[in-house]
Amino acid sequence: MQSHKSIQDSKTITSMLAIFYVGLKFINLEFKSRDAFQLKFQAWNRSEMYLSLILIKAAEALASQVTEENFADGLIYPPFTNIRKISANIAASVGAKTYELGLASNLPRPKDLVKMAEKGKLT
Repeated sequence: MQSHKSIQDSKTITSMLAIFYVGLKFINLEFKSRDAFQLKFQAWNRSEMYLSLILIKAAEALASQVTEENFADGLIYPPFTNIRKISANIAASVGAKTYELGLASNLPRPKDLVKMAEKGKLT
């Protein structure tokens, strides 16, 4: 499959089971200084990389919570009856990634990220 497909093409190819992550597009900006453009481009690339890494971690955390029983029932996501537990686990995984990348602002790192997420204190 090519890397660039329309949403409709992907739905057809995957029998309506496509999941999409739509990345941010570059905005063409003109600067008088070439150095300023390069600096802005480098900062944009870094923030785009962090966003991608965090979204991948969130997707992995969600996917890890789907059981074989869920698949047997035709689900590709865990059931929403456990939404608080699911959300806390995703938040903890994303939080762990932000600490790993040096982006977290809640220092020092809490010992139990899941517990912090359940209390709504993980930011």
